[in-house]
Order: sequence, then C-alpha cells, then structure tokens
Amino acid sequence: MEPLSFQRLAEGVRDNTLLPSLPAAVLAAQRLVNNPESSINQIASLLEADPSMTLKLLKVANSAYYGMRRRIDSIVTALIVLGLRTTNQLLQTVGIISAFSGRVEPDFLQDLTSRSVLVAMACSVIADVAGSRFNGVEYTAGLLHDMGHAAIHVIAPEHAGLLKEMGDPFTMGCEKEQALIGADHCQVGKLLAEAWGLPDIVAECMATHHRSLDGDKKLTIPGLVRFAVYLTPCLAREEPGETAHVPLPEGHFASVLSLDDILHAVKDRLDEVGEIKDLLIS
Repeated sequence: MEPLSFQRLAEGVRDNTLLPSLPAAVLAAQRLVNNPESSINQIASLLEADPSMTLKLLKVANSAYYGMRRRIDSIVTALIVLGLRTTNQLLQTVGIISAFSGRVEPDFLQDLTSRSVLVAMACSVIADVAGSRFNGVEYTAGLLHDMGHAAIHVIAPEHAGLLKEMGDPFTMGCEKEQALIGADHCQVGKLLAEAWGLPDIVAECMATHHRSLDGDKKLTIPGLVRFAVYLTPCLAREEPGETAHVPLPEGHFASVLSLDDILHAVKDRLDEVGEIKDLLIS
C-alpha cells in the first residue's frame, strides 16, 4: 500500500464529491445566532425548514443530558429554554455528526461521536472550573478536534483499515499514523477545517490537539482542547481518577485547578454522553 501524500489528502478534502460539507442549515443558523440583531423566530424558522435537523435537535434537547423539567416540543421553545449558546452547540453537534452519517462505518461513527462529545463536554467543564468564558468556541473545538479521522475514512478507506488493524486509531498517536500510512489525522483535520471555512482557532485545535502540554502556561482554547484530550484516559475509567495519576508540566494552567472536581464533574455525565451518541446516530 502506497503512503498517503499531502497532495492526495488536500485534493480529497477539497473534492466536494468525497467529503461532506457542513449542512447549509447549520451554517446559516450559526450566522443568525452570532448576529445580535437576529430574533428567535428568525432562527427557529430557518431550522424548522429542515425537518430532519429539527427532529434530531428536539430528540437531543429532551435527553437526560439537558435535564429539562418541561418537554421541549419546538425549536422556539429550545431557543428560549436552552438559550442561544446551548442551542448553537447542539446544532453544531447534530450537524457535524449527521454530515458523516452514511459515509463511514457505523461502529467507527459511534466511537468518534462518543469521543467527540466527551472531549467537548470536558472542554466546557474545564473552562467553567477555571472561570473562563469562550462563548462556546471551546465546545466547538472539542467537538471537532478528531474529525480528521473521519476524513481519512472517507478519502482513503484502505489506509483507515490498516490503522484499525494495527490498533486503536484514536489512541495510537500521530507518529505511528505517519509511520503506517504516511500522514496523520491532525494534518487532515487542519485541511478539513480550512475546507469548511472554520475559524482559525478551531483549525489550530484540530491540528495541534496532540502536541505537548509543556507550553500551555496560560489558558487558551487550543491548550484547553489538548488538556481535555490528555484527560480522556482518566475519564474512560469506571472509578474517578486521582490527581496523582494526572501529572502536569510545571506552570501548566491546570496546575492551579482542582482536577478531582473536573474529573468528577465530567464522570457524572458519562451516561448522558452515551445517550447523546445514540440519539445522534439513530
């Protein structure tokens, strides 16, 4: 099997017949959500024009993850009860996972969805514990960080199959990916971010989420995503992790945070991650 070349990757990502585009409803709604002059009715009308998107939004909005005491039966209600920021996060989640549905194997999509939602949730929790507000960009970056894996599955399924044969693609690391197929999911993720027209900060997260934590002295969105990815093995354990098992470089921004609080806060919601995954890919 010939190694993947950067040129082949770039051409594959830019080929509209191969990789999906973000759903038009997602892009249009995001523009409205980010426009302070937009009304709730305008946003709701746009989303309700896509029945499939509306159905999935409402299914996830009524899940235990959001813990609503009243049933959310319309997009207007979702926008009012959940708020613009949360509804926007939900919209991105549904849209991005839906974009790859039917283009990659169901088992792979389940694993990717679980990991993506978990890291996105961890990013939000860490930001809250740190007292920082990134207007939901940290959630988006966490959700999208591993989408390079999905792009490889679409562009070069035979190379994706080789990675699967040699271990868990989500944990083997970029160096091993490079050795096996000549490219890694971080490179492809950056290409995908550029093709989708995503913000530069999100593209950076997709390209650098496996870099060392040594330089993350200040809390930034890329550093936040790297830290959330670093915590993923602890989050996957059945028992809450201990800070002793999460060593940090000297001066890392999280060294002044309570790692136990972060781990417990995310672990308390692991069942909800599974529920969201099932709803997103059903």
